[in-house]
Order: sequence, then C-alpha cells, then structure tokens
Amino acid sequence: MEAEIDDYDRNKIEATQLSLERIQWHTKHLWSLPLEERKKITGLPKNRADVILIGALIYEAVMEQFGFRQLRVSTRGLRLAAVME
Repeated sequence: MEAEIDDYDRNKIEATQLSLERIQWHTKHLWSLPLEERKKITGLPKNRADVILIGALIYEAVMEQFGFRQLRVSTRGLRLAAVME
C-alpha cells in the first residue's frame, strides 16, 4: 500500500520502510473505510482487506510499546524481518 504497486515485486516491497507516523496514518485511514473501499486500495490484496485493520493496529501498538520509530517491510516472514538491517 505504501509503495502503491499493483503487482508483486519483492525488491520494491522489501525496500519499503514505514515510520510510526505513517503506520498511524494508515491505521486511521483504513479504519475510516468500509470493506468494499479497502478492497480498492492499490497494493492491498482484496483477500486481505478485512484483516489489514487488526494487522495495522498490532504494528502500531508494538512500535509504540517498544519505542520503535520505523519498521522495514518483509515478504519473508517475521523471523527474517527481525534480523534485517
């Protein structure tokens, strides 16, 4: 969603970094939209439009709790993301 890419491109996705402020913006924006509108968002798979709300809240809460100012997006799972620089 942040990179606004329609097709899956691992290199572009993995190069994306999100600040806490952007996560907060996405959370607020996503919660303001009904499901059918979320399904139209570029970069958000239609079959994930329902669960993105909780996922965004989890990221926001973890970042706030641990004082993280930014995160790096990973397509390869949480374990790899945790060790990426």
